[in-house]
Amino acid sequence: MARQAQTQKSSVQIGPLTGGLNNVSKAGESRDTEVIDMVNLEVTLDQALTSRPAIETVTSSTLPSTNTITWDVLGIYRVDSNEWYLIVSVPKDGTTNVNTTVRAYLNGIIGAGETILVVKESLGINNRVSSMVQFKDRLYFNTPFSATDTGFHWKKGDAIGGTPIASMPHGNVMISWKTRIWISGTGESTIGDRVRFSKIDGTGPHPDTYDAADFFDVEPGSGGFITAIIPSFNNLIIFKDDGTWRFTYASNPADGQVDKISGSVGCASKNAVCDFENYLYVYDQGRVYELVNSGFTQVNRFVEFDEDDMGVDSSAPDVEMSIVSRRLVVRYYNAIYSFNVDTKTWSKWRSYNGTPGKWIELPASSASASPSTFIAASRGLQQSVSPNMVNDPSFAVEAVRTARSASVGATITYASDIATLLSTGPAADMLLNTTGDTTEYDFIVAAQQQFDCTFEVTAITGTATAVVTYLKKDGSTTTSSSTNITTTGLKSFSFTAPTDALLANLRIHITAAGSVSYKDPNFNRKTAVAPLNLLRIKDEYPSQTNYVEYIECYFQTKSYDYKTPGNFKRLYWAGLDIKTTQKVYTECRPVSRAQSILWDDLEDYTHDELEAGTWENPLSWLSVSFAVFNILDADDVISENGRYFKKIGEAMRFRQISYRIKTSTFGNSETGPVKFFSLTTFIGVKQEVVDSST
Repeated sequence: MARQAQTQKSSVQIGPLTGGLNNVSKAGESRDTEVIDMVNLEVTLDQALTSRPAIETVTSSTLPSTNTITWDVLGIYRVDSNEWYLIVSVPKDGTTNVNTTVRAYLNGIIGAGETILVVKESLGINNRVSSMVQFKDRLYFNTPFSATDTGFHWKKGDAIGGTPIASMPHGNVMISWKTRIWISGTGESTIGDRVRFSKIDGTGPHPDTYDAADFFDVEPGSGGFITAIIPSFNNLIIFKDDGTWRFTYASNPADGQVDKISGSVGCASKNAVCDFENYLYVYDQGRVYELVNSGFTQVNRFVEFDEDDMGVDSSAPDVEMSIVSRRLVVRYYNAIYSFNVDTKTWSKWRSYNGTPGKWIELPASSASASPSTFIAASRGLQQSVSPNMVNDPSFAVEAVRTARSASVGATITYASDIATLLSTGPAADMLLNTTGDTTEYDFIVAAQQQFDCTFEVTAITGTATAVVTYLKKDGSTTTSSSTNITTTGLKSFSFTAPTDALLANLRIHITAAGSVSYKDPNFNRKTAVAPLNLLRIKDEYPSQTNYVEYIECYFQTKSYDYKTPGNFKRLYWAGLDIKTTQKVYTECRPVSRAQSILWDDLEDYTHDELEAGTWENPLSWLSVSFAVFNILDADDVISENGRYFKKIGEAMRFRQISYRIKTSTFGNSETGPVKFFSLTTFIGVKQEVVDSST
C-alpha cells in the first residue's frame, strides 16, 4: 500500500474574541478567544469587539505653548440640587509656570458662556493646592508638606483666598469621613506614617480644628509612607507604598485599631486607587489588584503594562486610575489601559487628543438613563515624534505612497526617487496620498499639535509651497502654507494644527508655468511641549453630523496553527463579519514558510504561481515570509443592522498565521460604534492517507 497526500479543506471561525487583550502570551499559547494587541476596542456584553467612546478636547481649555504645568482637576463643589461647580487648579492667567489659581466653573462649562469664581491665587509652585474635599456647604483645601501657605476653607460668596486654617496639617491625602476630615501623605520621614483628623466635641464637628493629640500612626517604625486613604464600609483602608492596613474605631479615633491586610501590596499614589460598587482597585508595581473582603486578587495577570511607543505624548508622569462608566481606566505614564468590569477583559486605548489623567465624573440626574460625562486633565508633557506620515501606510505596507496630481494639465514623473511636478498652464498640486483625491486625509493630527515638514528640492522653476489641509470636526477644512520656495536645497517648515483639527493631507503646490523636483518628503509630529488642556469623555456615540474624535481601532490575533503545528496549511480565503462605515485594512501574517519543497506540494499552485520560482525550486518564492494586505471599502448599501461580510487575503501557504484588522470611526452615530464579530477562514490541511488500491 502507498501513502498519498490528501488535502482536507474546512471552514474555521475565529471569534467572537471575548477574552480581550493578552499581551503576555504572544507566541500563540494564549487562548483562542484572546488577542495579543488591541487598541481602542473593548469586549462588550454582545461579545463584539466594540470601539471605545470618543475622548475630545474641551474647547478653550488649551494653555499657551509656553506652559510647563498643566490643569489639575480637584473635584466637584455642590451648592444645591441644581447648582454645582467644577473645581480646578490652573496656571495663573494661563501664562506662568510658577503661580496658580483655583477656579470654580459653573456646571463645568469652560469656554463660551462660562461663569468663573476665583477661589484662591497661590504664589510659588510649592503652594499649589494638593487636595480638596467638601464638608457640608464648604470646600476645604490643603497644601503639600513643603508649602508655606496653610490649608483653608471657602464657599460661594467668600472672598478670594477663603479663610486660612492655621492648625490644618499639610498633606497630599485628604478625605471626609464620619463628619471628620482626615489628612495624611506628608512624604516626610518622621511622620510619613501618620494620619491626622479634625476635632469633634460635645458641640459637634470642628473641621477647622486639629488638636496636637488627634492622630494615629500606621505601623510606625516599619518604614514606608502613606500614599492613599479610602473609606470602605465602616473602615478606612490605608495604603502605604509597601503595604495595606485597615483602621477601625469605636468612639475616639486616637484609640482605634490598625490591622494589617497585606505586607506586600501597597499603592503607588492617592490617584492609583479607586472604588466601584463593592470593590476597591489598587495599582502597585505593575499590577492591578481587586480588594474584596480583605483579599487581593490580581486582575491583570495576562496584561503587562508598558509605555506606549506609538502614543501621542512621549512623557507623562506617574500612574493614575479612575472609573469611567463600568470601566477601570489605568493611565500608565503615557499609555492607557481599560478593564471592563462586566466582561472582565482588558484593552488598550490611545487618543491623539492627549494622555488623560484621572477622570472625574460630573454630576448627573440619577433618574436619567443618559450616561455621565467625565473630565480629566491631559498629563502629557512632551509630544512624541511620530514616524514619517508620508511613508507610513497602514500596517507598514512595504510600498511608498504614490504622489498624484489633482490638477488638470499637470504631469508628474519619477526618476531615481525624485518626483517632478510640471505645469505648463495653470497652477498645479501634487498630493502626497494614495488616491490623488483632495478629500483623502492620511495624517492624524489634533488641535495645537506641532508638526515638521521637510523635503529636498533638486530643481525648481517658478515658486512652490508646501500646503497642509486640515479636516475639522464640523466637516470644513482650513489650510496652512509654507513660505515661498524658489531655490534648491533642503526645506524645513513647521505647522501647528488649528482648533478642532482631526486629519490632514499634504500637497506640493507650483505656480503657473512652473516645475519643482524634490525627494525624501517628510511630515511628522515633532518634539515640542504637548498641548496642555482638559479632556472629556461620555459613553455614547451622539446623533450629530459633527465629528467628535478620529479613533483608530485595530487588533491582532494570536498565531493560529489550526491544531496541526507540524503541517503546512493553505489559506484559500478569509472573511470579516464587521460593522463599520470606514475603510478596513487587513493583514494576514504568516509566521513561517516552507524551506524545502516536495513534489506533492506543487499540486496546490497554478502554473502562473510556479513560474514565479526557479527550475530547481518552483516554490522558491515561498521561502521568504511575507504578509498579504487588503484595503476594503465599507459596503455602499448598509444592511439593516449595519453589519456586512467581506472576503480578505489571498491564497497563501503557512504553518502558523495571525490576522490584523484595522478600521476607524469619528465618534458619532453616523460612523460608529465600530463592531467586529468574527473572522471566517477557509483552510486546507495536507494529511497522509493510506492508498489501499491494488
